[in-house]
Amino acid sequence: METAAAATPRPRCAETTAAALLDAAAARFVRHGYENTSVRDIAADAGVNPALIYRYFGSKEKLFVKVVSRDRDPAAIIAGPLDELPDRSVTWFRNRPPAIAGEHPLALMLRSAGREGVADLMRAQVRDTVGALADRLEGPEAELRAAVILALNVGIGALASVAGVDVLSDAPPERLRAHLAAAMLPLIEAAHDDAAPGDTVPDDTAPDDAAPDDTTSDGTTPGDKAPDGKVPDGKVLGDKVLDD
Repeated sequence: METAAAATPRPRCAETTAAALLDAAAARFVRHGYENTSVRDIAADAGVNPALIYRYFGSKEKLFVKVVSRDRDPAAIIAGPLDELPDRSVTWFRNRPPAIAGEHPLALMLRSAGREGVADLMRAQVRDTVGALADRLEGPEAELRAAVILALNVGIGALASVAGVDVLSDAPPERLRAHLAAAMLPLIEAAHDDAAPGDTVPDDTAPDDAAPDDTTSDGTTPGDKAPDGKVPDGKVLGDKVLDD
């Protein structure tokens, strides 16, 4: 009598398996929270061996970060020509990612940012993104300017997507792009300025040094006459010294 072969998971390509794990993890994280979700639970929902999570993502923490940044990777925004960054930012805002079990991924990220292990990974992701952008910027304060540019992207994304600020989410793309360009391009093009923001430029139009004060101790200058029309004793009138 032949025994039935044990059921084995259907073979999948790596891309399909990774996508299934991301979907399963997203649903689990929202329903049960980060702490109450196990690698084994995620793998079971995806129908794969738990070892594949470590193969594709490295850890549960890294899987979580990948879930919340899925299709919203800040590194993708800074790729490409820098003068087109405002356009890519608008596209990033307008192309909202699908909700994870009814919750926006950015909200899930903010709610879970304080979790042990997750916060360090998210900070590292931000540092890497700021560093990558700073390496492409020229001029003074490149890292600071890069951080401000990223803050503009994340901040507007949070207000539009999570806080539901309608004036941002409903704004015409061309108007949003114009305002972003006004804020971002000076930060990108700061290398063209000789002075850093806030520096003062010496005034080249200042008058020359004033001539020495020739006023004498009694308030007159050489050649002056006293109020009565007389020249004070000992004063020079032309080239002569007048005495009584």
